[in-house]
Amino acid sequence: MKMFVCMPIVIGNGSKYIATNLSHYTKILYPTKKVALVDFDFKNPYLAERLSLHDTIHSIDNLIDKIDGNFLNETLFFENMIKLKNGVDLLKGTKITHNVKLIQKNHIEKIISILKNNYDYVFMTVSNEVLAGTVYGLFEATDVVLVARNNYTNFKEFKKVLKIVNNYRAKDSKVHLILNQFAETSEVTFNELFNGTKIENIELVPYNEETFDNNDLDKSKITGKVFKSRNTSQELFQNILKKLL
Repeated sequence: MKMFVCMPIVIGNGSKYIATNLSHYTKILYPTKKVALVDFDFKNPYLAERLSLHDTIHSIDNLIDKIDGNFLNETLFFENMIKLKNGVDLLKGTKITHNVKLIQKNHIEKIISILKNNYDYVFMTVSNEVLAGTVYGLFEATDVVLVARNNYTNFKEFKKVLKIVNNYRAKDSKVHLILNQFAETSEVTFNELFNGTKIENIELVPYNEETFDNNDLDKSKITGKVFKSRNTSQELFQNILKKLL
């Protein structure tokens, strides 16, 4: 079982886009494997929102009282998962964004325990702040995927976020970096920040305005229900996955 935690250096870098694509193409590469997509970013809980607009009921919030009451089982857990059209199971994020401390350590640990027992691959998004989803997601991750953009804001915040990662991740976990929407015209380089770090590999996702918000994954811009079988991102993300998996 492998658990990938996708974490942005700066909010808005596209970590949800990266996680959605990685889960989608993992399912294409390994159709018999069980793949989950999980939203532990409690401040910006919009993972795969376009792809699950038809479902406004299920979310991580439905699990909290069951965990507190000590009666959450796998049956109830899977009833709360949303099956996307590509076969990936989605655990939708919280609707209670004004109370980010509502979801705590015991909730995260219980959810991760069920995920680890039932899925081959889990792709999880977390906040770039020290919240329960981030801390305990990092602690359980086999791989951490940092998502950055090559601009000054990311350059300025890079070391702070990397410190959070190194403080909470498991010692044997691997750290990767994806430079999303890479701008060739930018003069910002991260080379000096990599000295002394243990980043396994660095991947580039070129700038393409058509791929924002996972538009390349669905045919319908309204419902987001139907996945394209082929698109321009397929070769790119499959090459990234071959290195990650």
